[in-house]
Amino acid sequence: MIKKTEVLIVCFTTLVTYIIIVFLNNIFARYSIYLSLDSLYLLFPGLYMLFWPGYLIIILIALTVNASIPLPYGTLFVLYSLGYFIIRQFKTRFRKENWGHVMFIAFSINSIIMLIIAVIVDHGSFFTESYWFRFLTDLSLSSLVLIITAPLILELQKLFLKFSGLK
Repeated sequence: MIKKTEVLIVCFTTLVTYIIIVFLNNIFARYSIYLSLDSLYLLFPGLYMLFWPGYLIIILIALTVNASIPLPYGTLFVLYSLGYFIIRQFKTRFRKENWGHVMFIAFSINSIIMLIIAVIVDHGSFFTESYWFRFLTDLSLSSLVLIITAPLILELQKLFLKFSGLK
């Protein structure tokens, strides 16, 4: 029973994070800025949860996020699964208490996911400099926001679990 509650709380906080990011992207759309913070959804389940409950959250979040963006359905499921497995693989090599390690993982996973999505969505403009200028601008701004917000989001998720009496 405790694991079900933990999964629900982490899933809820991750969905709230996603909704806030969608809201921010709607605000920034008039400036042609798109924040891609996909690794935020993977960090807590990958670093702090057991494998299967964390993977269940990744599946739910991937399918939810993928439903609202113009990618073939299931693409984010594959990318998030890959990112989750990478985080789980390096979980023993990196210390989750060290914010530098966590930020390195978050930045790396986010950059890989953004690059793969940019290659998938290129629509024939792969070799134009304006496409890659836009990609690098979005990557830079997303990385800056990710580095600022990831520790806050992780601490808030830990706080919700602590207040629920689980951890």
